[in-house]
Amino acid sequence: MRLLKVLPVVAMCALVATAGGVDSAAAAEQSLVRVAYVSPDATAADVYIDAVRTLSNVSYKTVSAYIAVTVGAHTVAVRPAGSASTTAPWAQVSQAFSAGAYYTVAIGGRFGQLQATAFQDQFAAPSGGQAVARFIHMAPDVPAVDVVVKGGPILFSNISFLQASAYKSLPSGTYDLQLVATGTTQVLFTAPSVVVASDTIHSETGIGGVGAPVELLQIADASSARAPVGGANTGGGGLAPRPSAPGGLAAAGLIAAALLLLVVTAIRRSSGHAS
Repeated sequence: MRLLKVLPVVAMCALVATAGGVDSAAAAEQSLVRVAYVSPDATAADVYIDAVRTLSNVSYKTVSAYIAVTVGAHTVAVRPAGSASTTAPWAQVSQAFSAGAYYTVAIGGRFGQLQATAFQDQFAAPSGGQAVARFIHMAPDVPAVDVVVKGGPILFSNISFLQASAYKSLPSGTYDLQLVATGTTQVLFTAPSVVVASDTIHSETGIGGVGAPVELLQIADASSARAPVGGANTGGGGLAPRPSAPGGLAAAGLIAAALLLLVVTAIRRSSGHAS
């Protein structure tokens, strides 16, 4: 009975030691990157980070979970689904990723003219009932726009295709948002009843065109982000870090071995006293 009660404690101690090593390494050595595939007329694609296929068979409106990468320069490329890593990419972007930072690589445009752009995401969620939002323009047929609260103020001004506004604090609530052609009163699109929850960060992303309806895709950013949508295969999953460094695993193994030795010694002593 003693052995059954003690062994889970040993396992838990080893697990905690391992997890602590991974968290420290992740904070110091990793960036977090996700991909938004929002070309309205492109076929399914695979997404590569450098030479590694990271997402498979993604389709329109797919937003992956965040994926851990090493700090430094990486190339994110999109290729036809099922193609080899040597196939010429439809689009790619090279970006230097900073430690502890979050990024969204948005891939959009007309099929045959796809473009990829990297945006840095805000991490910390607001408090006090506020929300934080920005606007990303990914609709290739839509001119530069202002994002306006219907009957109210302009939130974001003169945002062109492949551009993002700065983040802006907003009171939480429900908004009717309009995309208005910059410099005019022409309403290009109205998104009714957009819910902006308190203590969240979002990218309100204009997508569509090229035969697809123009719409607003609300994407949760950084600490507000959830599981991936669109069925992307993200391998290790959203915020799951890659395997920890061998040193961290070795340290955890030594701790576990030492604890196990103590338990075995205690059991032998107990058995000796009992006899």
